[in-house]
Amino acid sequence: MVDYDPANQNPGTRLVVLGGKPTVAELKAAITGSAFAARYPARFMHSATKDDLVFVCRTHGIAVAGLPGV
Repeated sequence: MVDYDPANQNPGTRLVVLGGKPTVAELKAAITGSAFAARYPARFMHSATKDDLVFVCRTHGIAVAGLPGV
């Protein structure tokens, strides 16, 4: 078992979720409203899976607000 996971050990790269697991719409809204929105065109946002969106948020340290089911 590996003791060190570089994607989750660095404090600046963790996905910050306020209030629970985010939905796809909340992830897209957080990315679109961030300073990194220009890096991800509409074509990417339309075809991205939830895992892709979570990876983008983790990579850039984008905070995602929202409660599940709202």
